[in-house]
Amino acid sequence: MIIKRYWSEAELNELERLCKDSNSLRELRIGAIGKFNERSWQSIEAQIRRHKDWITHSEKGKLEKASKEDALEAKVDFSEEDRHLIDELQKSPLSVKNISQMFNVAKEDVFRLIDRLRLGGYEIEVAPEIDGERQVFLRKEPIPGQIFRLAPITKDEIKILVISDPCLGLRTQQGNLLATAYEIGEKEEVYFALVAGNISAGKSSPRRLGEYFLRTFEEQVEYIINHWPKAPFKTYLINGPTDLTFKTDKGQNLGYAVAQERLGDLRYRGDKEAIFLAGKDTRIAMVHIEGDATTYTKSYPLQGVTENYQELIERVLENNLPPKIVLVGGTHSFALIPPRFPLSPKKKRDICSINIPSLYSITPTQRGKRKRGGSPVLGCWILTLNFDKEGNLKDILYDARDLTAYQKKDDYLEGPEIKSGLSEEQIKILKLLEEEPRTRGEICRILHKSTPYIEELIEGLKNKGYSIIFDAAEKRIKLEKVLKREFKSIALDTLCVKRIKTLDFSDTHIGHKKSRWDLIPEVYRIAEEEKVDEIHFCGDLFEGPGLKHRQLIKGEMAISGADEQRDFALSIWPKSRIPTKLILGSSHDFEYLELAGHNITETFARMAALKKLGKLEFIGEDTIWCRGMAEMKDIGNLLYHPSGGIPLGLTYRGQINIERLVPIVDGDFPAKILKVGHLHIAIFMQYKGMVCLFVPCLQEQTQYLAAKGLFPWIGFWVTELFTDAYGNITRVILRYVPFEPQKRNKSLKRKT
Repeated sequence: MIIKRYWSEAELNELERLCKDSNSLRELRIGAIGKFNERSWQSIEAQIRRHKDWITHSEKGKLEKASKEDALEAKVDFSEEDRHLIDELQKSPLSVKNISQMFNVAKEDVFRLIDRLRLGGYEIEVAPEIDGERQVFLRKEPIPGQIFRLAPITKDEIKILVISDPCLGLRTQQGNLLATAYEIGEKEEVYFALVAGNISAGKSSPRRLGEYFLRTFEEQVEYIINHWPKAPFKTYLINGPTDLTFKTDKGQNLGYAVAQERLGDLRYRGDKEAIFLAGKDTRIAMVHIEGDATTYTKSYPLQGVTENYQELIERVLENNLPPKIVLVGGTHSFALIPPRFPLSPKKKRDICSINIPSLYSITPTQRGKRKRGGSPVLGCWILTLNFDKEGNLKDILYDARDLTAYQKKDDYLEGPEIKSGLSEEQIKILKLLEEEPRTRGEICRILHKSTPYIEELIEGLKNKGYSIIFDAAEKRIKLEKVLKREFKSIALDTLCVKRIKTLDFSDTHIGHKKSRWDLIPEVYRIAEEEKVDEIHFCGDLFEGPGLKHRQLIKGEMAISGADEQRDFALSIWPKSRIPTKLILGSSHDFEYLELAGHNITETFARMAALKKLGKLEFIGEDTIWCRGMAEMKDIGNLLYHPSGGIPLGLTYRGQINIERLVPIVDGDFPAKILKVGHLHIAIFMQYKGMVCLFVPCLQEQTQYLAAKGLFPWIGFWVTELFTDAYGNITRVILRYVPFEPQKRNKSLKRKT
């Protein structure tokens, strides 16, 4: 039956026996565990499938049923028109105009035809317009039983759940957090989920055997099949470096094996990288970084991966556009670098870059080798993609769910059931032993009881059916637990207890010719529209006297002098009922304080209140004007305007500031959110329990920035933030609003 050169006679006889006793390939694989470890199961399976006489009716029925279920779920009933379009696209790409004429339908209706084929598993891409024409390409045809259904072009909004690195099989896995991520996805009604690799712990090295509770390929595959959460949406996954340890060693493809057994909801999409399409031509790249990417600067790997997709080349022989969104797994962190400009088909290389947090706790090996800043963030993303009527991506809403506070030791084991009839002290002992093994002395000291009394309580627990042993080597008492049967989600309503919403902008530089003061009314209009609680301004409201970067000498000043700049700002500032909190910039605003002892921002805020422009408040401290605390519902928003330039790793400045803040945060200094101006960049990061926002500017590129080769982000953030009952930041909903820069050689004229 099978080519004999691959196996011995004894192995062939054993395989023949298993084939007769098995009703499906899955049963055959389970029976072969431990007997064919030196051979690749995929090789055995492939040869069995090629021998068509052997495949059982049960296995054929299973594959046929899965294909039918996919077709029913997709609700696709291909007409002759659909099949004709497939035939034509198989021959060559067609333009939207060609298809419109071929079927005598309006161009807008062509996309509905394409949607039916996409829902049926045909990967069809509509390329951006070139010379007034849009080409339609058939990229991939459906595989029976593994249909990859793309989001419809004509759908206005698509939500996606994004996770990475569950590493099931590690003792530090967090199965309950994986279930929580899926529960969040179900509640948010996501269209599909993306898993950026490392779904398994992979093959262990001899030195790390103790970190695994599942070590073989077969054990991990079976565990993932049985424990991976079931959901009403599809999940598309790729193999990460840990998954590929089996493939490298024995050619065993873990992602494929899991997807084969979970045909109803899991789909395997390749190794390390996959490209997905949404809308007409919005590409989403999902990548897992090789090895342990817990670099100190969280954005550095993300920047590198993104730059690998950016090139000023129009492919001649293939239509291979760069992605609009890059999702990077393996970084174990929350970081977001939004596009610089408003989303547009013209900006092909303006990419949104996102780090995906992990779903397992740090292992002893990682902790022992831990680099600075290596502690992982656990959680998931919900991305909401909004499309215009033509199917072009117009907006992205970023929803970061931080679950780090809810990780649990030995989450792979079932906790002890609290049976009736137990005393309070016995329950305390159970909880102590559930956390970790304890010595008798430790238990005595915690409960303030004698050793004989504690031994009597433990004996009573044993009589109740609890397996409690004394390890003579460790001299500790242990509670033996069994493997967890299923993952259970955390109650979602406990994660979001308090809520605040702010709009954050910075660096208007009023007085400079390149100031975009004309956008300030738009900032306040959107603040009213979004119903934010407060508006936060992070410094450098004014350009200053123009001496710092020799702006006065260079002829860059539009308005000179503190009084003139202040009066102009008062004349253009919009009225609003929303409170606005401001701080002094450390560079340009500060020049007036340095030269004449004049705090121009504080004066502006007081005069704005007198002119009834709204509730403007200067919140700089008595001796530290470039920093101020805006406290909202016991959540401290620390507005900060540092000095210095932009490092190569964009998040570096935020990380070192957070590390210095963490030891001093308390009730008197409740900083939980750090909002950084001055750098003219837009980035979100969550690190060590704090949120860091790099707030962009409202100023065009100046001569100073141009000389350094820097291009500013022009825009602002709308930030909605939630905490749990313990003050942990568990959810951050972000909307980044960018603006187009002015056309070259033009500057804004002063309002008269």
